[in-house]
Amino acid sequence: FSGEQNLGFTTLGLRAEAQLGAMPLFARGLLGWRYGFGDLTPQAMTGFVAGTTPARVFATQIDRNALVAEAGLDWRVTAATTLGLAYSAAIGERTRDHALKGRFEVRF
Repeated sequence: FSGEQNLGFTTLGLRAEAQLGAMPLFARGLLGWRYGFGDLTPQAMTGFVAGTTPARVFATQIDRNALVAEAGLDWRVTAATTLGLAYSAAIGERTRDHALKGRFEVRF
């Protein structure tokens, strides 16, 4: 089955980064408001190949308005290599989304 959904987000907020002392360690953060628009209730038509009656499956509705925040530390090992760890959250009226992210970046 095929279908089309349109979902978009826009975020308004403040993002900052600062070096901690003389070390190649950087703290970064984000605090903002996320606004969702479009199809905020994800859904899909599903069915078996054998030709049974299709079923519409709905996922949890996405909050239109949410507070978003992120805090992280980056260690710039070399000019081209960075290791990082960050915590991020999106908190809405009905949903909470928390994540711990690791990052390894090589620029060339």
